[in-house]
Amino acid sequence: MANGDVALERPLVKTSTAVTRTILALTVLVATVFVAGWAWEAFQSGRLSAGVVAWLCMGVSVAELGWYNVAKKSELNNQHVWKERDAAFISMVMCGTGVLLFATAMATGGPQITTHELSWNSGFWVPVLATGFLNIFIQYANVRSFALEDASLVGPISSTTPAIVIVMGMMFLGEYPGVNGWIGIWLLAIGTYLLQIRDLFEAVKEHKLSKSRGTLEQVVVHESGFREWLSLVLAPITALKASAGVRWAFLTVLLACITLNYDALVARNANVAFASACVFGLAGVGNLAYALRHRQFRGLDPLYAFQAIVLLIVLFAMLHVVLNVAFRATLMSHIGALKRLSIPLTILGAYFFLGEKKSFGGRLVGGIIMTIGAILISLDM
Repeated sequence: MANGDVALERPLVKTSTAVTRTILALTVLVATVFVAGWAWEAFQSGRLSAGVVAWLCMGVSVAELGWYNVAKKSELNNQHVWKERDAAFISMVMCGTGVLLFATAMATGGPQITTHELSWNSGFWVPVLATGFLNIFIQYANVRSFALEDASLVGPISSTTPAIVIVMGMMFLGEYPGVNGWIGIWLLAIGTYLLQIRDLFEAVKEHKLSKSRGTLEQVVVHESGFREWLSLVLAPITALKASAGVRWAFLTVLLACITLNYDALVARNANVAFASACVFGLAGVGNLAYALRHRQFRGLDPLYAFQAIVLLIVLFAMLHVVLNVAFRATLMSHIGALKRLSIPLTILGAYFFLGEKKSFGGRLVGGIIMTIGAILISLDM
């Protein structure tokens, strides 16, 4: 490897940046553990209702998820370090998350497993093994979908999750939302789809201007008016046959809809930190094996890698601590739907911190619909 290549592979993190990330990580860690503990104690004592606890925890979780998405994207933009190292990146974040959550669990009472029943729709061990195993493929499939296809084409597919989890929740957990919950979850799904589909409109416009050919040209009707608009809206679905990337994206969604049920089960039957420690520890080990097999750690500076992902690890770990408290307070379908509120926060973060300002105004309608859906869900708690 040439000297110039070595310099690119071993970038430096400024001391001030490393210190700032460490301070932020510690602050997030302490504050989230405090909020989660206080909210659960207040709920058990009757001082806070299930709806208030769910919204408090989801507010923290969604904010941290939005922050995590922006920070992750900012780091992955460093192609000199992370190009063709997707599994290495994921494995480090997941394994680090598992270790941190395990330490948090030991500091907050231990595993606290309430049942050792071996059943696919109850207990702890079977659900934790199921969701941990499936998360190996979810993380990989998500990366593959964005590597093979335009983000504008695969991104909106994730918006179908809230609607699917209603059916999954009824099948796995026997949970049935009320009328407001049904309507709210569907509005959240529709609003999320409309909010993300704006990127597809822009992508088609850019492809036309550049006269390039690809999946978009295969699924979008090149006519004006309603026919072209409809083909754009349905493009993520009609591209299922034409694009491997889209198929990976749909696989991610389908697996995630299953794991949400198991995530709720493990959160309700063990220490909320220990539950996710098991899940993401398994996901991390699976991706670590893949990364080692393909030698993705070769040439990677471990000191830089740790400094780059320490805040990501804390954010990802802590958002699942409060998410698991919310799972204990209300229906899984409500929490799974409200998690989509991280999308507008991610867009806002990308707008202000990453300079991604394209089509920002056009996302307003989708954001408003999502807000109405969230309000209706809160009335059903």
